Amino acid sequence: MSWSIERRQPDQPRVLESFSGRGGAWVVAQLIVMTAWLVLTPKGHKLTDSALGRVAAAVLLSAGAVAGVYGALVLGKSLTPFPKPPAQAQLVRRGIYSIMRHPIYAGLIALSFGWAYLWSSGRGVVLALIQAVLLDIKARREERWLREKFSDYDEYAVKVRRLIPWLY
Repeated sequence: MSWSIERRQPDQPRVLESFSGRGGAWVVAQLIVMTAWLVLTPKGHKLTDSALGRVAAAVLLSAGAVAGVYGALVLGKSLTPFPKPPAQAQLVRRGIYSIMRHPIYAGLIALSFGWAYLWSSGRGVVLALIQAVLLDIKARREERWLREKFSDYDEYAVKVRRLIPWLY
């Protein structure tokens, strides 16, 4: 399969970039893991009876939804599922991007752990851990492309943590 997208600045020649050239394999891997945690976590489990489990699930699900949606809204036209930034992308450092570099990934990680707690699912926790590792590696690949595109990305990365504000 060869999908292409045109990427060019107004003063540059046309360049078609392939699905894999934009990091398409990362998108496919992410969709597989997300589908797995969404479908397999509740399989054979019932919703948690634990009040603490429900609170933990609600906090993680809410925080994940807020981080992901807010991150997507702030990105605007620069939003893409691919780790390679689009040609028109701007380096965003405002809003939630002032406290974490990858709020959408952080949101997905929080959602997956919240989903696992909601269902009291050990399998869900394992899938959430797999997703966390995958998205951390995807973020690192994305950051290599961001460093190529934005000369001031290193300065930003020193000041703002990758996935957990002020920690990581």
